[in-house]
Amino acid sequence: MNDADFLLGLLRRWSGTWVAHSEILEQAQLQLGHGLTVHSRASDLRRRGHVVACRVESVGGRKQSFYRLSLDAADGNGSGVGPMPSPSVAPSERLFEMRKEPAWH
Repeated sequence: MNDADFLLGLLRRWSGTWVAHSEILEQAQLQLGHGLTVHSRASDLRRRGHVVACRVESVGGRKQSFYRLSLDAADGNGSGVGPMPSPSVAPSERLFEMRKEPAWH
């Protein structure tokens, strides 16, 4: 599995949920044993035809990127990008918990 396939699998497991860049990196470290360049791997996935959206938000006064895989390119506004909830990502939250709801409430 290459890094782009890893990212695709991670985003598919969260099916349309916005995922923090920091959480993606943490999961890569835990599961692959190394980090990855998320924006470049997202670009690779886009070239393969996947709709991967990126949003940058201010979280705790710092800029944080969030990524989302759209399973349907026309999910309401035709862009594959729906509205983003206001994040308050707790550092202790982990993707491998596989919750249905996003990491923020």
